[in-house]
Amino acid sequence: MVERTLAKSLGVGQATVREALQVLEHEGLIFKKANTASFVTQLTAERVREIVGIRVELEPKAFALAHRRMTPADFEELQSLVSRIEEGASKNDYYEASSADFAFHQKVWSISGNKTLERILSQLCTPLFASLMVTLSTSHLPVKDDMKSHQVLVEALAGPDEEKAIQAARNHVNNSYSRYPLPEVEAEELRT
Repeated sequence: MVERTLAKSLGVGQATVREALQVLEHEGLIFKKANTASFVTQLTAERVREIVGIRVELEPKAFALAHRRMTPADFEELQSLVSRIEEGASKNDYYEASSADFAFHQKVWSISGNKTLERILSQLCTPLFASLMVTLSTSHLPVKDDMKSHQVLVEALAGPDEEKAIQAARNHVNNSYSRYPLPEVEAEELRT
């Protein structure tokens, strides 16, 4: 993607395109090569393993912190997001299911109260969630059964045992990518 070309085709100023590309780069969705152009991030099997390996360590911490801070309003919002996930999944609406899924996790990260952890998880997971959404929409795999794990997460957060919330988060991350044909990734590779 070349700034000048994008600006011309979209009918906006080059500065506007530059700012948008900086946001996308910050979120890990594109990368820039000096003096050339911007390119869409392609997740390799190795990169997916790296992201999942880090996420499985960090996200349970966010769930532990969120467990301590949950309010009735937080539970209600998370339950609403689970409903959106399930509704999107029941229609095989990959965009709705994936965007509600990401919003669910972002909400838990926010509830944790740890802004640094929230920022790191968001930067780490944005390309992963985007890649999964594209994979689902192009492979046309049914997602209904795979989205039920979010209800387990809400129930673990609502329960009295913080360790169950931590384990539920760990299990969720470990199992989330095992069924989908991400680039060159085999299910067993993600579990190592």
